[in-house]
Amino acid sequence: MQKLLFLIFILSSVRGKDLIDLSYPYDENTPYWITEIPFRFIKMIADSTRGYWYASNQFETAEHGGTHLDAPYHFNEVGWKLSEIPLSRLITTGVFLNASSETNGNCSFMLSTKELNKWEKQNGPFPNNSVLLISFGWASR
Repeated sequence: MQKLLFLIFILSSVRGKDLIDLSYPYDENTPYWITEIPFRFIKMIADSTRGYWYASNQFETAEHGGTHLDAPYHFNEVGWKLSEIPLSRLITTGVFLNASSETNGNCSFMLSTKELNKWEKQNGPFPNNSVLLISFGWASR
């Protein structure tokens, strides 16, 4: 089955910073909101019978599937639509915290303030206007 990748966030400026790709494949295994229609991929053409290579496909996917960005308009009638969000609002510094070993398969695990304070003692304060990205180890599911 074909998979499509959508890059959702860019987490820091490109100059001298690490970038983390948060995209996940959109395919038949993508989780969707219970009322949504699942992903559908249609292979249209992929051949060179006309003397040149040409590939073309179609896909359908619900708006609320997998990891995605909701525009403010989704919950606010006068909010920005996705194309209206300034790019500067989508580029920020990200702080990555790996809590997968603490989670250890426990779906009821809650990250405590104590753990966040411990991280700050080891790494310094969280940058202003940063996004805190926490891995609980569930991405494989």
